[in-house]
Amino acid sequence: MTAAADTAGRAKGNPEQGLALGLVAMAPLLVVGEVAAIQAAESGRSAAQALLFLGLEPLGSAGDWLRRFALCAVIVAAAWRLHRQAIPLVPGVMRRLGEGVLGALALGPLLLGLGPGLGWLFRVLGSGGEVGDGAFAPLAGRLGASAMAGPAPSLATGALVAAAGAWEEILCRVLLYGLLMLAVRRSALLLRCPSSVATWAGEILGLAGSALLFAALHLESVLAHFSGLIGSGGEPFEAAIFTWRLSAGILLGLLFRWRGPGVAAWTHALFNLGLLLGAGPGVLL
Repeated sequence: MTAAADTAGRAKGNPEQGLALGLVAMAPLLVVGEVAAIQAAESGRSAAQALLFLGLEPLGSAGDWLRRFALCAVIVAAAWRLHRQAIPLVPGVMRRLGEGVLGALALGPLLLGLGPGLGWLFRVLGSGGEVGDGAFAPLAGRLGASAMAGPAPSLATGALVAAAGAWEEILCRVLLYGLLMLAVRRSALLLRCPSSVATWAGEILGLAGSALLFAALHLESVLAHFSGLIGSGGEPFEAAIFTWRLSAGILLGLLFRWRGPGVAAWTHALFNLGLLLGAGPGVLL
């Protein structure tokens, strides 16, 4: 058995190891994002990061440094835990990076492939006049065209956009998905539901809740409550666009449960970069 396979096998059998390795795997994204935020004039943060550290807002720049200290402490603690358990770090991180590349390449076509079914659903509901069988071309095409029309994004912007994907995975999947799943499962067990029913209820509501939060974090009505965010301040609510985001959140949630937070974070970050660089439907397919 290779070191990478041994790493994957042991981490998959232990949720704590899987989380620790996932945090270490996404560390490059988070650290590069923090460096960009320090050095770049156009620095900003994601709404997920703003929500996670809302309590540090009153401290201003001191709060930023406290966040960075906490981030370093968590990453070092996770790496030390894995080292103590003889889990090789480099093979594990590289495996998750490689799977993240594959995930990012697959995510776009999967989202576009959902178009015909969801376009039909919108037409049945009478709310999809602009949603055709190619659907989800709306958002991907809009972002791609916007990126291609404007100046090339800076390295700092790319780093911040990639880091935003990692922060969204921490908030939506690691925290919200996990907490919802645990709360629903335990509540169902207290109501004497069968264990399988409790588990499935927790999984479904955790997946749905995390995807809804992910989609909501891109609405201008939500982002208006935060300052200093990267990007244009969100988008107005449109059924097709919100469903596109919701579908992406569901797919990322499924990937999170299948391959862990590290793979989900790299998939999300690389997909974000693809959209930033102009990857529309023609590129994704």
